[in-house]
Amino acid sequence: MHKRGGFQELVTDLDTARRVLLVRNGSDVLGALRRVLSEEIAQIRRDQMALAAPAPVDAVDSVDALPLGGQRVLSERMARLAQSGAFEEAGYRSASEGRMAVICAAARAGLDFGGIVARMEDGRWPGLAAMFHNVSGDRHSRLGKELVKAQKIVAATPRPTSVRQCNTSAAFNVTRGAGTGRSAREIEIDEHRFIRRWRAVLAEVERSEFAGARGVHVRLLLRALAAAAHQVGSRHVSFGVRSLSVSMPVDASTVARLLEALRESADPWIVQVKAAEGVEADVYELRIPERHRALAERVELPAGKVHALRPVFVELGAAAALVFEAIERGASSVLEASRRSGISRSTAHEVVGMMRSWGLVEIERGRLVARPDRLDVVAERVGAVAVVAEVIRRHRYERALWRAWLSGARGQETQAWWVHVLEAGPPDRWAVA
Repeated sequence: MHKRGGFQELVTDLDTARRVLLVRNGSDVLGALRRVLSEEIAQIRRDQMALAAPAPVDAVDSVDALPLGGQRVLSERMARLAQSGAFEEAGYRSASEGRMAVICAAARAGLDFGGIVARMEDGRWPGLAAMFHNVSGDRHSRLGKELVKAQKIVAATPRPTSVRQCNTSAAFNVTRGAGTGRSAREIEIDEHRFIRRWRAVLAEVERSEFAGARGVHVRLLLRALAAAAHQVGSRHVSFGVRSLSVSMPVDASTVARLLEALRESADPWIVQVKAAEGVEADVYELRIPERHRALAERVELPAGKVHALRPVFVELGAAAALVFEAIERGASSVLEASRRSGISRSTAHEVVGMMRSWGLVEIERGRLVARPDRLDVVAERVGAVAVVAEVIRRHRYERALWRAWLSGARGQETQAWWVHVLEAGPPDRWAVA
């Protein structure tokens, strides 16, 4: 009986009603509900996004951020100065000013004293070492003092948050179809568990489903989406094709075509729940295909991080990336690495030999062993860091141009609409609807 009158009658027995209220629906029911309400979920999610402000077109940054949780690297300008030592060409009046600029950039990139010294002494930053030649006393002591000063300068001038590092799934209880009464942390754990299950199923079938050179690109794209999902803590991801292409061996237009092919397949791995509009990227939901539901129930969840194309493999190639991943996950021979990665045996032999020459793979007691701790060092030596930084700089410039064009186009559309209203009168309510 309600206090304002009226009543509701329970049409089932009390025990059945209690079970309905106490027993949570299974993941299949929640998944079906999410698909039915995908448009509403995406719209609410979009309304709650807080995107970072874009950088100006002519901004010159000392450091660029790799997407999807990658390391931070020096911009092309600072990396060139650290390598060449040509401070006058870089616009600095003295070696001390150029030296301080590089150290500030290194501090903003998160490098510590040991990291800077290692780069000066192993030949990666000979220009920075040269800018210490006229320093009186021990250069390590001077470096330590200047690094402390640089860290204070960096702390006083924080960078704006990158869009690619924003959590675009803040409203956990809305965007994931979760029941009430659960904490955001509990829901986030469930989402990461789903993403790991999705990754595990993909790892079991990707070699057969995505064969050939095009298949390699699709596999890396799906890894990039999984990494993005882990980063935001949600199976719903909204990363533009430019951001995804930085973690791929192909350009943004090819990424767009691969995404289109994936979402239009009969039983897809991803579902587009919101189309791109203006500066907002497509929203995709990771999905375990129905044909693999049985496999998903028995598959073992993977541990560790997921990687798309790490910077060093921009230069060494996608095949090397997949073979290295297989060795990193326990493949002890070239034959086993070839089988696990889906790369041909001859290509696997070739890339293993190349990675051994760079010290990325070693042989210990007759077994192949991966050296992930050397990835960053080799990336700098082969020039991959500079290539990725340049791609990010170009993407930033293109985004700024796109936003500027959108602002102008929207202004022209609004002006044209008002001119029409003044000449022909306001539209009727049916036309507006």
